[in-house]
Amino acid sequence: MTQLATKTPAMQSLADQVRNATSDLAPFISVTTNDRFGSSVSIKGSFTPREDWSGGIYYNGMYFMLVITCAGNETIYDESQSKVTIERLTIHPNVNRPTFRKYTGPIEKCIEKLVKWIEGTYR
Repeated sequence: MTQLATKTPAMQSLADQVRNATSDLAPFISVTTNDRFGSSVSIKGSFTPREDWSGGIYYNGMYFMLVITCAGNETIYDESQSKVTIERLTIHPNVNRPTFRKYTGPIEKCIEKLVKWIEGTYR
């Protein structure tokens, strides 16, 4: 039996940075990374504690979803890339936060914008 080699996703270090920066900012935060069709970091969160989700369903809480991808025409992330793109995918209609605008720039600035948005201080 052959064993499949597991490879660390290209954006794993970025996902770890996002997880460390956001883990205490909302009752629920999930940060995952994927290289299947291109490198990305998915951020799912909720301003409602998990036990308060009606029926235990994520979408019944005050949810939000954002994604970080490679900037420009790149599809697979490389540590030498200095810019990434972050954008909001969806949000519960009753979440009272300013609109999160798509942004391309340095990784640190993307994480800073994400943290400020979750905290409610995004401008």
